[in-house]
Amino acid sequence: MVVLGCSFQFGFQTGALANGKKVLEYRFHKDESSTEISVMVAGMAIGGIFGGLCAGYVADIIGRKKWILLNNIPLIIGTVLMVVAHDEYSFIAGRIIAGFSCGVSTGIGPMYLSEITPVSIKGAIGVLHQLMITIGIFVAFLLSLDNVLLHNYNHNSELWRVYFGVPLIFSAIQMCILP
Repeated sequence: MVVLGCSFQFGFQTGALANGKKVLEYRFHKDESSTEISVMVAGMAIGGIFGGLCAGYVADIIGRKKWILLNNIPLIIGTVLMVVAHDEYSFIAGRIIAGFSCGVSTGIGPMYLSEITPVSIKGAIGVLHQLMITIGIFVAFLLSLDNVLLHNYNHNSELWRVYFGVPLIFSAIQMCILP
């Protein structure tokens, strides 16, 4: 469950703008070289820096499992901001907040897994973290193919909102199953 809520989320957020950027350029009437589009792409890394820096410190204070569960809050807030965004600045704010959560996830997820895993399968679980990041990127790419969720981005389709809302599903699953 940790790899789905932490590792997969990080992977999906990483891959989400590879093909989704064109949709945002159209929706927010920006061209590829605009500062706003650049910050949308970099927003996850900007937030991730701060999330990664505080992940271990906060985990030592409140505990790993509790921090993993609380980390769903910024992910949900950031994702909802991206989904309901009516301007580029709301989307950027959501991307930075979700990025913070991804930074926390990449620090705390493997830490928690290494502490609860029996020695006999530690290597396999460690690889599972990286595998789920890659699967998250792959799923983001699959869902962004034409005729899936980002189909007809230059028309009136609002499916791009569903695409950027996918992380809410995995966050809800983690909050229900991990406790």
